[in-house]
Amino acid sequence: MAKISSTINNPLFNLDKGIVFDAQKLEIPYSHKGRVPDKRELKKALRCKTAAEAIGQLYSGCAIFGITKGQFSLVELISAISDQTGPVTAFISTWTASGNDMQDFFGYLESGKIKSVRFLVDFTFQRRHPGAAARMRELFGIESVRVTKNHAKFCLFRNDIWNIVLTSSMNMNFNPRLEHFDIQDDVGMADYLQTLMDEIFVRLKPKNMFLGIMDNTRRFGGI
Repeated sequence: MAKISSTINNPLFNLDKGIVFDAQKLEIPYSHKGRVPDKRELKKALRCKTAAEAIGQLYSGCAIFGITKGQFSLVELISAISDQTGPVTAFISTWTASGNDMQDFFGYLESGKIKSVRFLVDFTFQRRHPGAAARMRELFGIESVRVTKNHAKFCLFRNDIWNIVLTSSMNMNFNPRLEHFDIQDDVGMADYLQTLMDEIFVRLKPKNMFLGIMDNTRRFGGI
């Protein structure tokens, strides 16, 4: 595999290229209002050893909130959810991500557990972790990534049966600290986040950046 340049010729996160989406230009409403779930499960998962043990059984219309000590990662939580939902399309909004966690997640794509994925990351990700940013482009392709001033941490998993929204304090990296997660099967919330995601991905189009899996040199242009 050709050596990946993480600091040179890397326009994906280059502010001067005008490719970072300005979130203030979003047309979608800034909030979604829905009914309170009839029943919310509260999970004190401080001693749970696995994500599967922490979330328990998912069910239609579920609402599950939990606190952990960071003994499992966001990627492990995603795996536990998709084990129950079956194959899903995914969207992940995160401030940062680690190369190891992205590699694990890529395994879910290869196995069919995740059918497709799109990422929204903070525009400082490249500066803070250039190697991980390059790895994200290499594994998932430039078409699957958008950048903005982002600190929102949420995931969306959908198929014909499930509309799972996962919000959490967790980024896409292992961080053994007090963390929380909230899982809802909520079509209204899922539609809201889907609209947000689609607007960002439509309004920020990749044009001129060429990305080959081996050399990671695809050119990317902004709107």
